[in-house]
Parts: sequence; structure tokens; C-alpha cells
Amino acid sequence: MAYWWVSQNKTGDEELTGGYLWAPKENKKGQTFHYWRNMEAVRHGDVIFSYMGQCIRATSVAKGDCYDAERPFSSPAGEGWEREGW
Repeated sequence: MAYWWVSQNKTGDEELTGGYLWAPKENKKGQTFHYWRNMEAVRHGDVIFSYMGQCIRATSVAKGDCYDAERPFSSPAGEGWEREGW
């Protein structure tokens, strides 16, 4: 079991309400960041602390291992990222 600190901003509320975490593989400029790539290491049973608005808003347990998934947001908040993600 691992522990993850996830700083969520513009899509955090949608992710918490939807019961998922999502990170892009890259942004529209083709850039990626280590904290997005860390999603690949999330495994079933890992504990996740969701940090938003200067406080921990949720503590969750991963229901499964990380997998590829298209951008899930219904709001325009995530449009700065490519569609492919985890």
C-alpha cells in the first residue's frame, strides 16, 4: 500500500463528486509532469489525500490500479489538456 498526496485545483470538485482521479498524459503544448506520471503507480488499496483550497478535502482508497482513460470532464475546466490520460 502506498500513500498519495494529490493537489487538485480546477477539476477537483468534479473528480470528488464523480469518485475518480484523472491526470492528463500531456497538456496541449506536449508537456508532461512527474506528478501526472505518478498516476501510473497508483494501485488498488492505495490511500489518497485530496488537497484543495488549502485543506485536505477527502481521504480515499483506490478501488483499482491505474488505467488509461480519456478526459472525463463535462465542464470546460480540463480543456487545456489532451484527451489521453490515466
